[in-house]
Amino acid sequence: MRVILALVACLSLAGCWVSEQRLFGAGDWAHLELDGRYKSENANGDPQASVVLHSRPDGLVEGTSESLDDGTTELSVFGFVRIEDGSGQYFLMVDRTKDNDSGDIYFIARLNPGGTLEIYWPDCGGTPARSGMAVESGGLGDTDVCTFSSKEALMSAALEAERFLSAKHIVEVSPMGRMVPDDDQAEGVDE
Repeated sequence: MRVILALVACLSLAGCWVSEQRLFGAGDWAHLELDGRYKSENANGDPQASVVLHSRPDGLVEGTSESLDDGTTELSVFGFVRIEDGSGQYFLMVDRTKDNDSGDIYFIARLNPGGTLEIYWPDCGGTPARSGMAVESGGLGDTDVCTFSSKEALMSAALEAERFLSAKHIVEVSPMGRMVPDDDQAEGVDE
């Protein structure tokens, strides 16, 4: 359900990045130290859920979230791919919640030194044209969707996104959400 909502939001807000085939596999995943408890926050910093992240042996990361509103739980699976020629703080975040071979949805994630994971929607409308990328206009919500057919095209777009996000701006560029380490909960687990 969360993937469907993410796709609908992606298509209705500012466009997004997708692929019709899976472009990344086991050898591509960055093995990040993300295991633990987190507080999920929306773009305004409002708490949304309690999340437990667990790294799997295949390099993917499972997240079990419990909504703070109604207590419902959901499982998500993501892979993180280091952006080539990037700073090492930004990653392509690949949604692998659906266990099939039909393509993926991509986000940009930034892992801060303190362990906070910021998640950004890529904006298809701001993504320059390139070989290996097609722009589909007039989708759900009349927004553009960038569909990538090659790793190279996706990586070059991700590097441009990292450079944009890490540059100084006259107004703040905020993530769509973040996961903040839940130090209070982590201390309680260890005791």
